[in-house]
Amino acid sequence: MVTMIYFLISIQYIPSTGEAFYWYSGAVGYTLAYSVMLLCLVFSLKYIFTGKNRI
Repeated sequence: MVTMIYFLISIQYIPSTGEAFYWYSGAVGYTLAYSVMLLCLVFSLKYIFTGKNRI
């Protein structure tokens, strides 16, 4: 609960919009692409080992 309150305050009172855009771009650009790549890898390995293309 304390962490959520801290995050809420950090988001509401950010020092500059440029800094916020920098961190948002990094989070979306790198973390999202990395997570999609991992999901593709997991589904590909599952298909290779089981021969089924179902999730």
